Amino acid sequence: TRLMMGTRFALLRREFLAWPQGGKALLRELEIEASSADAAEPAAGAESTPAEEPVRVLVTFGGSDPDRATFKALDALALAVAASSSTPTPLRVTARVLSGPANPHFAALESAVSSAPFPCELLSNVADMPSQYAWADLSINAGGSTNWELAYMGVPAVVLTIADNQVPNAAALASAHAVLLAGQHATTSATALADVLAPALASPK
Repeated sequence: TRLMMGTRFALLRREFLAWPQGGKALLRELEIEASSADAAEPAAGAESTPAEEPVRVLVTFGGSDPDRATFKALDALALAVAASSSTPTPLRVTARVLSGPANPHFAALESAVSSAPFPCELLSNVADMPSQYAWADLSINAGGSTNWELAYMGVPAVVLTIADNQVPNAAALASAHAVLLAGQHATTSATALADVLAPALASPK
């Protein structure tokens, strides 16, 4: 009998095999090289201070999200950003929300995304998940197999569990310092989620 146990045997979809582990870092290096090559030379004597890049936040709660966890994540992001506005280092974020084809709240989600107090876009029925993870500095997501994919891609995650069967796995990942566990969606307020998000946004690496 051979027991395939532990993170070496975590189940990943086939599309992740095309990415080397740490693929996010590789993509970022290519982006930096491209932006450096395209940047115009500053005028003689001019001083330039590069603006700090906003934190790229991915929000994904599966194919349907019937309990509207995505809305809570967006509310929490807004609260965290607002709370930091009067500090010496206000948070700057840009968000990308992924919605599955079975989401019953898609129209309301479009409205929430368009009215978010930070740059935010909504993508539906995404096929290339590795590229979405590679884009992100931080993910807000549920407690399922997405976390193994994020770990493979090197993306920190704030987890809000949406089903009882996700709780043990999420707790184990949090105990191993692999994710930040915000709690269960049913019992965690947007304010409580914002309290977990704020330090993660300040230092997502």
